[in-house]
Amino acid sequence: MIHPSAFQAFPESARLIADVIGPRATLSLSETLNARLHDKTSDGSASFYIPKVIPRNHWINSTVGLVAADKLRKEFGGELLSLPKCRAVYRANRNQSVRNLHASGSTVIELMERFSLSADTVKRILDPARNERQARSSRDRARMKASFVKGGL
Repeated sequence: MIHPSAFQAFPESARLIADVIGPRATLSLSETLNARLHDKTSDGSASFYIPKVIPRNHWINSTVGLVAADKLRKEFGGELLSLPKCRAVYRANRNQSVRNLHASGSTVIELMERFSLSADTVKRILDPARNERQARSSRDRARMKASFVKGGL
């Protein structure tokens, strides 16, 4: 299941496609494109052509379904599109799932095993303020070290 909060993480170019075929089909398209390694751009997105007429056995049909493929054809037929990997969407969706399962009683260890994450990553997901505290602590240690090296202490 894709959590609504994950939709906010769609990159702009992916949102344009998601507005036409929906977020779930857009993610399927992104996964397939990246697996097929179509003309990847420097930013990690994949370029692909939407034919004006999509044959029944075309990979787009099998990836997003006939209805969504027809919507793509009507909106973008004859165009070259670029679709990013949408990693932020997957991460936002995963993080929301971790928070929901934890709220339902799953332990950190269970979440680590289920999502193949480290304990620190699970704790960061569950306590976003922890990231800021750790960053502040690291900055403070760096300042103290710089002060010591300069002879300030």
